[in-house]
Amino acid sequence: MLPTPQCLLLPALLILFSAPAAFQDSRFDEAVRMLQQGRYQEANRLASQAVAQDGENVAWRHLYGLTLSALNRYEEAEAHLEKAISLAPRNAGIYNDFGVVLLRQKKDREALEAFERAVELDPDYLMARIQAGRLYHNLSRSDKALVQFGYVAVRKPDFPTVHYHLAMIHLNNGDADKALAELQTEVRHHPGQALARMELGQLLTQLGRPDEAVIHLQAGQRQAPSTGRLHFLLAKAHRAAGRTQQAIESARRSLEMAPLDATAHYLLAQLYRETGQIELARQSMQRFQELRRRQ
Repeated sequence: MLPTPQCLLLPALLILFSAPAAFQDSRFDEAVRMLQQGRYQEANRLASQAVAQDGENVAWRHLYGLTLSALNRYEEAEAHLEKAISLAPRNAGIYNDFGVVLLRQKKDREALEAFERAVELDPDYLMARIQAGRLYHNLSRSDKALVQFGYVAVRKPDFPTVHYHLAMIHLNNGDADKALAELQTEVRHHPGQALARMELGQLLTQLGRPDEAVIHLQAGQRQAPSTGRLHFLLAKAHRAAGRTQQAIESARRSLEMAPLDATAHYLLAQLYRETGQIELARQSMQRFQELRRRQ
């Protein structure tokens, strides 16, 4: 399954929401501000009152669904967004938000249909294309995923995560050169994208360029310092570059954050053995074997 950058885990409620121009209600603007500020309960209360007063108002119904989604009340959100679709069947934004709520409930195929409909209604709804592309890839339909991501990359080359997703497809297809180019493009456009930095660092290590890998992995650590896998990959890069002691330090930090990571225990056992620390190597290998037996 294609890994998911954090920005794509956020529902569309965090994208600027705007009601139809003809709709004027100061309470609506207030509810949107509350939502954007993370005041989900307050926004939900206001939207609930408005829907109770006028259940046929699509803007309020849509917003109410988004507040429910923000509160992780996905089944209720699904029902209200479905109602909003019935009130505005050609609104691509509602279909996109509906797809996100379905995705949160692991209803991948239904979510894909919603994103496809959003794209059909608005071919330039780029977030819906990204979401559709991710699902196509997860459903082993990489050809269709490439079409979606490729469209986004042409229309808006700096769209967040698009080059990352293209890279993941190229990696799965065994084309390291294309994947490398896409990851380099992603971090050039978005230097703070820790997941892209992590994948780029791992790929550079595999390509025998560990010193470059370290630069990207350390940059990723600054963005996501508590991500154990970044420290694990940094340990591997240091080891490949012949810096065994730094590799040991990174592996230990990795295990501080993810103590049940069997592969990190195995790596640390190898590093201890390479430095003649036989007892520590034995302990790490024993821990690795215990964890593997549990899996």
